[in-house]
Amino acid sequence: MENIFSGKTILITGSTDGLGKALAIQLASKGAEILLHGRNSTKGEMVAKDIRAKYKDARLSYYNADFTKLDEVNALSTKLLKENKCIDMLINNAGVGTYDNIRTDIGLEITMTVNYIAQVLLTEKLLSLIPNNTGKIVNIASASQANIDFLDFAMKKSFEGYSAYSKSKTALIMYTMDLAERLKSHGIVVNALHPASLMNTNMAGNSLAINSVDTGVLAVESLLYYNSSGDYFNGTKLSKGINQIYDMPSRETLNKITLDILAKYL
Repeated sequence: MENIFSGKTILITGSTDGLGKALAIQLASKGAEILLHGRNSTKGEMVAKDIRAKYKDARLSYYNADFTKLDEVNALSTKLLKENKCIDMLINNAGVGTYDNIRTDIGLEITMTVNYIAQVLLTEKLLSLIPNNTGKIVNIASASQANIDFLDFAMKKSFEGYSAYSKSKTALIMYTMDLAERLKSHGIVVNALHPASLMNTNMAGNSLAINSVDTGVLAVESLLYYNSSGDYFNGTKLSKGINQIYDMPSRETLNKITLDILAKYL
């Protein structure tokens, strides 16, 4: 198979652990320049050091930002825009899952903020760096999806951790579909996928793992070869999300809510 990664610049959010780190190692081994991201600079630099020790010619940069804080996400995008001429592939992998009702400074609980709102902000700010006709965006979603209650988007009336996670991933897939349509005329490919269920990462916990993180790496890498846009994959198989994802009034409502939240940044 042709190596499409050599000489490309790839940004992977959440790349100091789990799937993101494994992807960084894999794609660096194929000659890509990797832009690492994490929220702990010491850990991030250690990951970069480890990859360089394994691949002495690896080209790596580390960028720090806490995705629970949109000011930091905005600052990250500004730095990336200043320091890079092009991002050939953007892999939105950063994510959290918690049963604690933790609120961020925008009034949303943490999972919707990190797994959706922050991803949208970063992606929108970086679109000018993604090249027409060859650029690719992959959003790491999940098979865990649930209908969003737009009358209680912030989940202040009703919060449950697993449901919050599932709603955040539904939102991310809905955004994927809309963005794919917007960028169709530019030839930029945008897709979402569930990489694998319960990989042996810190989020799932090794005791619950039923898949190796290598399974997820294979799914993401395979999707980066895929040239159609606006699709959702479960692993390496083209799949369908829940019905709300394809409901245009729901997508329009989500878009309006999202733009209202991000108005000061976009």
